[in-house]
Amino acid sequence: MDNGQLTTKAMENPDSHSQLSTVNCQLALGLLDKAIRERNDENGIGGATKVAAEMGISDSLVSQLRSKVYPKPEKKFYPLIIELYGKETVKCPVIGIEIALTRCRRERERPYSSANPTRVELSGTCPTCQHNPLRDPKRGN
Repeated sequence: MDNGQLTTKAMENPDSHSQLSTVNCQLALGLLDKAIRERNDENGIGGATKVAAEMGISDSLVSQLRSKVYPKPEKKFYPLIIELYGKETVKCPVIGIEIALTRCRRERERPYSSANPTRVELSGTCPTCQHNPLRDPKRGN
């Protein structure tokens, strides 16, 4: 079983956080390094700056993540890296189909709209969904 499969399986079982955390660390750091390499210029530089901009974080934070000195990156940054650069999918409980984590994130971040019944349901479900790495368990469920 490769890291992607293990991560997807662990995401389906929210009780397997220790397994997910270890896999997320390995997978996220691998994806981060790959994204940086792919964005480097012909001289092999500049990729980290481009990745930082894509993630909405500073270059120094990317450096801290790569050197494993940032405290508790598995809470916010590893899921973000996996969502942006990974290929994992999850079954959306609202849409009812397998969707890429990037789409899951886009749907989660879209603004509320009462004109669209699916948007209304997503707005109510996404904050507490097991696939949301920033879910707020106090908000219901």
